[in-house]
Amino acid sequence: MALLAIAGALAGCSSGGGSSDGGTDGAPDAPPLCGDVVCGANELCVSQQSCGTQQCTPVPASGTCPAGATATASCPATGQPGCLEACTPTFSCQTRPVDCAAGVNCTCAAPLCAGSTCIATMGSRVACAAQ
Repeated sequence: MALLAIAGALAGCSSGGGSSDGGTDGAPDAPPLCGDVVCGANELCVSQQSCGTQQCTPVPASGTCPAGATATASCPATGQPGCLEACTPTFSCQTRPVDCAAGVNCTCAAPLCAGSTCIATMGSRVACAAQ
């Protein structure tokens, strides 16, 4: 389940930001998105997962989980196959901490996750989740 949270949190912040898209047009890559905004040069994209305990319901008779839910082989409470409800992260651009000047990791980015825990970093992106 932690991997789902990390994947969802980091997916909202697109990769990119290099000097070229590798295509033949020569145009630079678009700045990476943070949710639906572009962060400034001295900012990090911080995603917050505050879903608490996700509901896990039995797989419907159709055999397909409802839209937004993810199939799991084992619901946490029952151990039975089921569908985990969606957890949509929120995104914000926050000033890069001075301690993250050389690179971003959960140690230097922890203050950006006020009230929660840093669970992953990737480039200029930080994923936080309530623990």
